[in-house]
Amino acid sequence: MSDGIPRANFGHVQVTLPPPRMLPPTAAQSYLVVAEALTSSILVLAATQNIHPLGHTLLCGQALECILKAYLCGTLGPPRAQAFGHDIRAAWDASAAAGLPVSTPMPAWAESLHVHHAKPYLGRYAQGLNGFVFGVTQDVTSGIVDVLKIVRPLV
Repeated sequence: MSDGIPRANFGHVQVTLPPPRMLPPTAAQSYLVVAEALTSSILVLAATQNIHPLGHTLLCGQALECILKAYLCGTLGPPRAQAFGHDIRAAWDASAAAGLPVSTPMPAWAESLHVHHAKPYLGRYAQGLNGFVFGVTQDVTSGIVDVLKIVRPLV
């Protein structure tokens, strides 16, 4: 070509690579993917003014459950991790006992999520209630983000 741009010719190389392989995610990685997705929505809700805190609380409860189960799947194995069901307090205590560097007893922000998330599932299936008590949105959000930052590199 005569476009004035100098060119170098280094020859040709042909490389044959094996076909790419997709490995299925582990149970821990699957829980972490869900926790990451929920946390992005949690951050949006936390920054929104004048919303009812129930939606934020329900997402945070599910996210915390997934974060803890991601850790527990890696340390105790999926069957034992899944046996905790929706009991955030039991999953938190088991995670701490398995070496996750979190405070014990469980902090108030996490306890507030447990109350709405565990049996009898008052946050999801309210019956005979005329009010809810929620954790402070910013405290809960910060707590979720902090625990996720701890667990992420361990999965």
